[in-house]
Amino acid sequence: MAYGSVPASIITTLYLKNQDIASDSAVNTIKFWLGVALLITSLSVLFRSQLASFSKREHLINAKWTPYLTIILGVTLGFLVTLTSVGAGALGVTALLIIYPNRLITTIIGSDVAHAVPLTLVAGLGHASIGTVDYSLLGTLLIGSIPGIWIGSHLSSKVAEHWVRIVLATILIYVGLKLIFH
Repeated sequence: MAYGSVPASIITTLYLKNQDIASDSAVNTIKFWLGVALLITSLSVLFRSQLASFSKREHLINAKWTPYLTIILGVTLGFLVTLTSVGAGALGVTALLIIYPNRLITTIIGSDVAHAVPLTLVAGLGHASIGTVDYSLLGTLLIGSIPGIWIGSHLSSKVAEHWVRIVLATILIYVGLKLIFH
């Protein structure tokens, strides 16, 4: 995936660098793509198990195409993550489950998490290089992440997974539609 995502992230950053990203047109384009990414992510969250099961049963992907599809997935994720910050997790895992239906879920998740590190680093450095990082906001997000992780991990063990998926997907759909049809 990184063969596709890292170059796509760099190209997307270079494209953004040459745009007036504060213009109404650029902001609306980014909002639109963010909305699309959130809607696709919500579908991924809702239907991941069914898609993976169907893919395993029907062998949707010919094995000779898996390397190419993985790179195409990487390009897509590199673009989406750099432009919107959405996509690497839920979309990546769901697509990998379809492309590699016989791999263990733990291997797919581990590979996706490991892939997110260089992609996020390149996208983050790219945004820092074009001046779109608000460091006080970044600090606040990092500080808030620690209690958020603790609360989320405790709540997720007390609430059935399907309810967490439904609530998360509902929020993503609502925000995605608001961004697309603002």
